Amino acid sequence: MNPVSNEDLTNWALLREMSDEEVDARATDDPDAQPTDAAFWQDAKVTLPPGKTRVFLDLDDDVLAWFKSQGRAYGRRMNDALRVFVEQRRGGPQSAGEVAEPDAEYDASGRGRSRAD
Repeated sequence: MNPVSNEDLTNWALLREMSDEEVDARATDDPDAQPTDAAFWQDAKVTLPPGKTRVFLDLDDDVLAWFKSQGRAYGRRMNDALRVFVEQRRGGPQSAGEVAEPDAEYDASGRGRSRAD
């Protein structure tokens, strides 16, 4: 999928015409799809994402319309956008449950103002 347009970029007709061996050969040649071994996973750590909470949220009509126009799972994309904002304010990704104080407070319009205001 093209992450910008949600367009499926797979050439399904070509894929259907290829033998299993051809598919395997193309996958092996793809530097982003290389097989892994036990050494690759040796230091891997399993982490769980933070939980989810349902909330009632008032959104501007045009903001909601834009996210909906991007296709299905618009709620997940809204959450992703909020996560990027939060992580930027924190100074980067942190473990689940950690919340850092923001550098600014926000008034009802969403515009930032310094704590001294």
